[in-house]
Amino acid sequence: MDRYDEAKFATWLGIIANAVLCVIKLVFGILGNSSALVADAFHTLSDAANSVVVVIALYIAAKPKDHDHPYGHGRAESMAAQVSATILIISALVLGWDSLISIIKGSAKGIPSPVTFWIACLSAVVKESMFQYKIRVGKRINSASVIADAWDHRADAFTAVIAMIGIGCSILFGSKWAFLDSVAACVIFAVVLYVGISIFKKTISELMDEAPEGEIVGRIRKVASGVKGVLETEAIRARKSGLDLIVEIHVEVDPAMSVEESHEVATQVKEEIMRRIDQVKFVMVHIEPFYKGDH
Repeated sequence: MDRYDEAKFATWLGIIANAVLCVIKLVFGILGNSSALVADAFHTLSDAANSVVVVIALYIAAKPKDHDHPYGHGRAESMAAQVSATILIISALVLGWDSLISIIKGSAKGIPSPVTFWIACLSAVVKESMFQYKIRVGKRINSASVIADAWDHRADAFTAVIAMIGIGCSILFGSKWAFLDSVAACVIFAVVLYVGISIFKKTISELMDEAPEGEIVGRIRKVASGVKGVLETEAIRARKSGLDLIVEIHVEVDPAMSVEESHEVATQVKEEIMRRIDQVKFVMVHIEPFYKGDH
């Protein structure tokens, strides 16, 4: 399974989990007189819609390069991550504002059925499990959209915990304690807002061709320097496109080397980098003459 297939599998798994949880929470929320669980069901529905956006973008990003897109379609993945981050930000602002208004107005709620508490517990466990799974996949394959989608699961897990607090307090102490639900919501959505802004800023950097971390550049330099005929490496530029990296590297060779020989060195440099660093899908190698002491 390649990285795009792994990302699509993780996203489809999230869509299925969200759809099932949404139906369960909506049904039991209505029958069990829990407005918190009903609200959480609609939040889960928004997560499912967000995951659909991500999986569509991953299918687009995985398409091979063509005449109009010589570097492929990888930017669709970063754009999907921005959509995910935007949904997180909007959800945090809207739901956080609603929670703040509930505190100010002191809105009262009816006593929900005890079964709604356990449904909220189930939702929290499932959503946190999905977060842990997707965050590992996203970091391993370097996918901004999968990471953003993972944080959407964490946001829903937080919402489920909020529902548990509100439902639990209502059942144990009566509806006058329901305001604790809103207090917790304000804190949680402040965290979700911070995460959404962080992901949005990161994807903006990717779309503006921010250089990858120094460790990747160091690996590229090491691989290129190990190719026979390469005497020195100069400028190395890399940018992220979807799950892949596009690299430009300048290597120095013996000035007396023939064009044919230097071309062979460039080909070997390209092949070695792409073979040994899985993220790299395109390499442009510039050949320059090596002169001792010119660095």
